[in-house]
This record gives sequence, structure tokens and C-alpha cells, in this order.
Amino acid sequence: RGISAVRNQLLAEARGQWLTSLDGDDVYNCPEKILHEVAVLARAAEPQRTIAYSDVQWMDGKGKHVVRASQIAPPASGRLFQAILDRRVMIPRDFLMHESLARSVGGFDETLEIYEDWDYKLRLAQNAMFEFTGEMGIGYRRHGSGLSAAKLPLHEKCQAAIRRKYAMDGFAGDPMRLLSLSQRIQQRFIRGRAA
Repeated sequence: RGISAVRNQLLAEARGQWLTSLDGDDVYNCPEKILHEVAVLARAAEPQRTIAYSDVQWMDGKGKHVVRASQIAPPASGRLFQAILDRRVMIPRDFLMHESLARSVGGFDETLEIYEDWDYKLRLAQNAMFEFTGEMGIGYRRHGSGLSAAKLPLHEKCQAAIRRKYAMDGFAGDPMRLLSLSQRIQQRFIRGRAA
């Protein structure tokens, strides 16, 4: 059925007031991750229109820590639509938000084979504020069967579809930034294994 269909089913069946996600091969690196995010939402002027997110520790397939997401791109708070579209900031991952906000943008685009989460975040960012906790959150495993393993033409096709969707808002960044970052990180993994 594809990852988007599964994400949409989970979104439809979730019963909590506050929702987050965690992909099957990722882990909580900080036991207080949700506590930190709840504290940020409690201070927010409009908690139901705010997304709280934490830092991400990138890991290889064996769980070895490689780099923090905040070391690759700066985390930011506020209105982040254009920055997320341009990929100028750390892209929030496994964040916490109110269930009404999570459902307000229509779920994940089931026509996208990859980058469905980037597209979903862009739609959220059109109506929501992002707040960074400054704390560590999850461990994101990078391995041979994930996004980085997809062939270049699929990356280009899906990124182009997303850029067309949001063309009215312009595009000031490098459309292949994620792929170039992915290649840099992959080289770190390779060097780490050789050491």
C-alpha cells in the first residue's frame, strides 16, 4: 500500500489529544523527549497551532552515532514554511502536535513514493508555528533500505512534484540539498566503519 497509506491509517486511528510518530527502525535517544516537547507546547501562545520538536541523532544501521541533525542544518523556531521548502533549516522529525492540527492538512500524499513526510511538513508549516526544544529527541537510523538508498531519478521526480505543488511560494534553495547532505553523511558512515 505504500508508506503514505500506512501513515494515513495510523493518523485516522490515533485517539490521543497530542500526536507524535516514531518509525520502526528509529529510537528515543532521550527518555524525556516528549516531556520536553509538552513543556514547549504548554508555554506556547497557541498550543493547538504549534509543533514542538527536538534534535535528532543520526545513526548508522548498527546504531553507531554519526552526527546530530542540528550540526547539518540549524534548528529554528517560528514560521518555517519557506525555510523548510528551501531546506535551509533542520527539518523537524517525529515532532509533537495537537491531533486537530495533525489532521487539518489532509494527511500524507499517497501519490508520492518518497518525501511524503516533507510534503506533509510543508502543509503543516503553512498554518503552524514550530518550536525547537533544544534537547535531544530521537535516533534516526540511516541504512541501505531507507530514503538514501532510493535512486537519483526517483529523488528528482518526487522533489519536482513537491516543488510544483508549492510553486506559488517560490523556491530559493537547492532542490537537491537533501541528497547532497545524504551523500556527505553516507561518507561519514563509510569513514566511521573503516576506522
